[in-house]
Amino acid sequence: MVKVQRDPFDPGALQQALTGNEAVGAVVTFTGYVRQTDTLELEHYPGMTEAVMDDLRSQAITRFSLHGAVLVHRVGPLQTNDPIVWVGVSAPHRVDAFQGAMFLMDHLKSSVPLWKKEQGQWLRPSEHDKSSIEAWS
Repeated sequence: MVKVQRDPFDPGALQQALTGNEAVGAVVTFTGYVRQTDTLELEHYPGMTEAVMDDLRSQAITRFSLHGAVLVHRVGPLQTNDPIVWVGVSAPHRVDAFQGAMFLMDHLKSSVPLWKKEQGQWLRPSEHDKSSIEAWS
């Protein structure tokens, strides 16, 4: 499942979508929150953003033998401490689950058409974000 939405999400309900398969031995989740800021706004390219996220999800499932993967990203105006992103994966083994979640988060930060504006300034991926993507090549 892939979602781009304005409304807050429920991490517990999202995690339940990853359980229930007898072959699942590990579930890894990540919830990202807005750090201290006066204003943060996210924009996306409807349709394209979801397609890129779905492609990343498919890549992660294949590459890390995942049983499931869920990606949720919020858009619109956000405040400090608001949940902004949620990634959850399930796999037979913990290493695959952790790597799958890291792969998805690293790519969400740099290669998905989502744009952040903080205090009137558009933000670009950091050098760390770029090097994280290169490590998966």
